[in-house]
Amino acid sequence: MQLNNINKRRLFPLTLTCGVMASSFVFSYSSIGSNISSDPVYFSSIEGLIQEGNSYYYSKLSMKSQFEKRLLAWKKKTRFMSFADQIVNDSNFRYITNMGEEVVPLILEEIEKEPSPLVWSLNIIYNKTISNNPLTTIEQACKLWLKELS
Repeated sequence: MQLNNINKRRLFPLTLTCGVMASSFVFSYSSIGSNISSDPVYFSSIEGLIQEGNSYYYSKLSMKSQFEKRLLAWKKKTRFMSFADQIVNDSNFRYITNMGEEVVPLILEEIEKEPSPLVWSLNIIYNKTISNNPLTTIEQACKLWLKELS
C-alpha cells in the first residue's frame, strides 16, 4: 500500500535516483581513501600542508582579531584627543605599529573606509612620511599612502 502511494505521487524515481547517487559517491570516496592511506609519503606531505595551511590561517585570524580589538580600544580611548603625541603614544596604537608590515593590509583597509590618524602608523612602520608638506591633512595622507601601497 505504501509503495502505491509513493509511486502515485511520483516520489519513487526520485528516491531511487538519490540512492544510486549516494552509493556511487561512497564508492568513489572510499576508493580514493584507500589509495592515500597506502602511500605514507603522500599522506605525510598532505598532512604537512594541512598543518602549515592551518597555522598560517589561524595566525592571520589571530592577527586580525588582535588588530580589531586594539583598533576599537584605541578609537574609544583617543576619540576626544587633539594632540598627535597623545594619540600616537597610546598603548593600543603602539601595539598596532609593533605588529609591523603584516598588519599593513588591515590598516589600508581601515583608512580606505574612513580616513583617520591611524595613517600615522604607516609612517612608523615604514620609517618615512608620505609627504614633506606640513599642511597635509589626514585625509590627504590616507589617499597618498593608499596610492603608494596599492
